[in-house]
Amino acid sequence: MAVAYYVGAQLGFILRFPPTTPSVLWPPNSILTATLLLTPVRRWWLYLLAALPAHLAAELPVLPPLLVFGLFATNCAEAVVAAAGLRWLSDAPTRFDTLPRMAVFVLVGALAAPFVSSFPDAALVTAIQGESYSFVWRTRFFSNVLASLTIVPAVVMAVRNGLPNLRAAAPHRHLEAGLLASGLFLASMGQFGNPSEFGLGLPAELSAPVAVLLPFLLWSAVRFGPGGLSVCLVATALLAVVAGTGESGIFVTQRAAEAVLSLQIL
Repeated sequence: MAVAYYVGAQLGFILRFPPTTPSVLWPPNSILTATLLLTPVRRWWLYLLAALPAHLAAELPVLPPLLVFGLFATNCAEAVVAAAGLRWLSDAPTRFDTLPRMAVFVLVGALAAPFVSSFPDAALVTAIQGESYSFVWRTRFFSNVLASLTIVPAVVMAVRNGLPNLRAAAPHRHLEAGLLASGLFLASMGQFGNPSEFGLGLPAELSAPVAVLLPFLLWSAVRFGPGGLSVCLVATALLAVVAGTGESGIFVTQRAAEAVLSLQIL
């Protein structure tokens, strides 16, 4: 978990519009939330403590120490609020296969927890870094909503039954998964960025409406279930953010505040 937290933090720092502090997509909180959902409550403190060295290693080279420790507190608070709320209100907090369970996850884990924890987080960044409170709060809130919606279900379902299902899958299922991944990648690059920069040999002016992604998402949901859909959503979000923060992404001509919000909503 500590390694995943560290890698997620490094990815989050890459996916920023400098010199702003909040990331367009911040995975560590969602990784921590998924970890708490998968472990007994009595052991939560061990995983929260294990995340601290990873947090310090990732953020101390970039941010002031006081801010780093404060952000760790808000990250942990978000994960605890989300995991505790889901355990309290959902009959199966690690399953996302019914409308009531998914509704609880969205309302509590993906909306309420980031909403509450973003207030002290933005206050810290504003007090120490001097950035706009409203901008930091909004960016941080949508960043964590996006990460929660895409990463938490993917991690939970991958840990619960991902590897057994992968080993038991027939060869034609592996081929179908490869075709789905390839199609989703090409469609995403056609929409979000310049495909020629990814070594695809495609024209730079290639573009596609966002709706072109829907068939691939429906394909993943119907053929691979909630787990497959979650993985595709994570991949789409990452491709959109990476392309949008690059030199030829569809958001680079906008001001930073507008670009951040556009990426997160899309």
